[in-house]
Amino acid sequence: MFIEKLNKNTISFLRNAMNNTPEALAEVLRRGKDDVVSDCAAKNANCPPRAAMEWRIVTGKIQREDPNDPDIIIEYDEQPVDEDLEKFRKMIEGGSSNFKKFAEREITLKMVQDPNCNPEILAEVMRRGKDDWVSRYASLNENCPSEALTEVLRKGKDDVVSDCAVLNKNCPSETLAEVLRRGKDDWVSCYAASNKNCPPEALTEVLRRGNNDNVSIYAASNPNCPPEALAEVLRRGKNDGASWCAAQNKNCPPEALVEVLRRRKDDDISWLASRNTNCPPRAAIEWMMATGKIQREDPNDPNIIVEYDEKPVDEDLEKLRKMVENKCSPSLKV
Repeated sequence: MFIEKLNKNTISFLRNAMNNTPEALAEVLRRGKDDVVSDCAAKNANCPPRAAMEWRIVTGKIQREDPNDPDIIIEYDEQPVDEDLEKFRKMIEGGSSNFKKFAEREITLKMVQDPNCNPEILAEVMRRGKDDWVSRYASLNENCPSEALTEVLRKGKDDVVSDCAVLNKNCPSETLAEVLRRGKDDWVSCYAASNKNCPPEALTEVLRRGNNDNVSIYAASNPNCPPEALAEVLRRGKNDGASWCAAQNKNCPPEALVEVLRRRKDDDISWLASRNTNCPPRAAIEWMMATGKIQREDPNDPNIIVEYDEKPVDEDLEKLRKMVENKCSPSLKV
């Protein structure tokens, strides 16, 4: 089918065919191309006659009797009728809603899924302000301009297209910080806190609110989270989700982990702190002995250990860990 072969420039031009100005139509014809866009432009009622004639001469559709007199035309070769093209043109000129749906969903969806999609096309899709499949895939495409992502997120909506935009690697640090400064605990904020472009100051600001909400959990898990902010979370002495994630973060300072273990509590936060690679081995061993997890064969020799009881699996802790480690991006199944 002819329609299936249309490229993005054809769709963009024909979608707005009825609104094009004479200058825009003349500009298309000045390219001298013998294509569908030019053909439609030349036949548009708004097209300047001189521009249409010059284009037909350049593309060999008409000939002059006297090359020195541009007004004498002796031949016009009508282009053979393409039935698919005619149907398509009528659909455009009639303002068919079916064409609008066709152009904005099927064709554009295929385009925005292409990793090489033109950034201008992606930006155009984003400017529609819709939360449809086309917009969602466009906002996930790594070619999507950062300005377009920012424009979507500044609307302050909690929709799927915003979730996708905030997950994009091109999302600017300043925009992510703006999202977090709203102080919300929605998925847009959670994904902003998980983005590796998120600035450390913004993550610190979230954690200093002292909340144990989803956005705090994602902030404490971000590899950009500063050691000082993680230590502040652990100094609260709580055994909650934000503290668990802080204790697991590779940026967590050894002294903060040691401080947790010196409480000699047999809880989840202590167990996680003992397993962090930054935790000093001696502090971990002392905590294990204090909580009865390991025993010494000789009480006078602290280096001989004969038993270690693995901590039972905590279902809530496991769910939290999986949620953070395998954070699900918004569903994009059509």
